[in-house]
Amino acid sequence: MIMDFIDWMSEPLYAVAGFVIAIGVLVAVHEFGHYWVARRCGIKVLKFSIGFGRPIVHYRAGRDRTEYALSAIPLGGYVRMLDEHEGEVDESERHRAFNRKPLIARAAVIAAGPAFNFLFAIVALACVQFIGVEGLRPLVGGVEPDSAAAKAGFRPGDALLSVEGEPTALWQSALPMIVASSLEKREIDIEVVDDADRLHRRTIDLEGIAPDDLAGRSILEHLGIEPEWVPLPAVIAEVVAASPASRSGLRAGDRVIEAAGEDIEYWGDLVRAIRSRPEQEVPLVVRRDQGQTITLTVVPEAIEYEQERFGRIGVIPSRTLPPEVREKYFFTERKGFTQALIGGIDETGDIIMLTLRVMGKMISGDISPRHINGPIGIADYAGDFVRSGLSQFLGFMAVISIGLGIINLLPIPILDGGHLLFCVIETFRRRPLSRKVHIAANGIGMAFIAGLMSLAFYNDLSRLFG
Repeated sequence: MIMDFIDWMSEPLYAVAGFVIAIGVLVAVHEFGHYWVARRCGIKVLKFSIGFGRPIVHYRAGRDRTEYALSAIPLGGYVRMLDEHEGEVDESERHRAFNRKPLIARAAVIAAGPAFNFLFAIVALACVQFIGVEGLRPLVGGVEPDSAAAKAGFRPGDALLSVEGEPTALWQSALPMIVASSLEKREIDIEVVDDADRLHRRTIDLEGIAPDDLAGRSILEHLGIEPEWVPLPAVIAEVVAASPASRSGLRAGDRVIEAAGEDIEYWGDLVRAIRSRPEQEVPLVVRRDQGQTITLTVVPEAIEYEQERFGRIGVIPSRTLPPEVREKYFFTERKGFTQALIGGIDETGDIIMLTLRVMGKMISGDISPRHINGPIGIADYAGDFVRSGLSQFLGFMAVISIGLGIINLLPIPILDGGHLLFCVIETFRRRPLSRKVHIAANGIGMAFIAGLMSLAFYNDLSRLFG
């Protein structure tokens, strides 16, 4: 009973832990960028805080007695610098005030936060490529009749080699390439090798498929491609606590041999039998321990995602595979140090451009803003990636870091981009904007950010309860 409770609690704990670690590290990186450049420009730093609100831990250090704090609300941070706009400054220290520094120095301090986010992404993605990440080879298992993929000539057994000329060895690298290409082209060239080792160039026509359809998790479904199932044995490695499977009496080690009267050989067979029967009684025949055969009945819970309703019982498969099967379906992509660093730079640039294109499509209305994630959505992803291992979590943090960098560079007052916009205006006016204009602009910026956060929370709650 105690272990079941611990298992049940582990999923939200993973999500919370992943979220706190990711946001904490990325905020620290961002604020350290401001802090480091400010110090190099001779600006006095009064406080460096990770989080907002009441400090949990704080101390002072250094010649300037800078206060370093970890605060209660982990949704951001700030660096407070000496500034005459913030209060009285002693005559002897005015040369160290932010507002007294040349325009180029102030702009450098402002831009340093997003720049450090991009630098973190480069390092993180280089580490991922150096460590290596295991994933599924991009093998086509099925093609929906009359779909875009079928019209392009895709066949079961095809293995993807490249997307728009860019080599791809894993589904997880192929899918972002397909999305990126779809945002600027209505046809995508994909090179494949069929099951007879013949090379083909398939051209998918995207007419009739909206960009919004390709922005979610069901890209392949909209194209009409089903990845080839890994022939995992229908053996249960773990039963999720408080799930339909645990209530039915299923145990770790059980091998399912029949479901709803259908013979079950592989895990994919079991998944299809369960997915197609939400909230229906499904008789299962399992082989347990030393060949003992038991009949159980499970009622899959109904899950709704992107207007699809399917069944789920809460079991995790055994991933013990023969070496030849693992070699066919899985591949570990790994690079040397120099190649990994170059790859980190290239991938960071690709993600930046993809993010900007998606944002442009959202502004034009081609992609729905329902894809914007808030803290709950990010925490959900974070929990998944924490469980997936270090490489996957580093890749996730890199993507979030890039997003934070781009958002902070938007020309919106209160964000770094808004402050840089003020610097540009000051360059042309040859004098800074008045304090009154700054206050009014920041109020508008705060209202915009509050609206964006409200939308993100609404999307999170809609996905959670919808």
